[in-house]
Amino acid sequence: MIGSLVVLVVFQIAGGVLVAVTHLPLPGPVVGLVLLALALVIGPKGRQWRRERLQPSADGLLVLLPLLFVPAGVGVIAYLPVLWAHIGALAAALLISAAATLLVTALLLNSLLRRRARA
Repeated sequence: MIGSLVVLVVFQIAGGVLVAVTHLPLPGPVVGLVLLALALVIGPKGRQWRRERLQPSADGLLVLLPLLFVPAGVGVIAYLPVLWAHIGALAAALLISAAATLLVTALLLNSLLRRRARA
């Protein structure tokens, strides 16, 4: 478990250093997460490396994930009057983004199914 936590922390620190050096307009942990995803996809030992190294910490952290929604929920309640003042814009943004997501997903699925049929 400690080894897998070390791997996660190393990737988070690497993301922070990369952001500090390159001045990317992204949070360091997000860049670290992308680096971790790339390492998992093109990693040296494939699936076995993923399971052996990261599974213990991933399982432990997933149990705690619901706790991260508490601050967001409190923030929504704290700013409820502001949200109600802009409910139209929020609803439009949600509907447009949901429709765009559905459209892109459908187009991607269609493209992948065509490619699979040709193979």
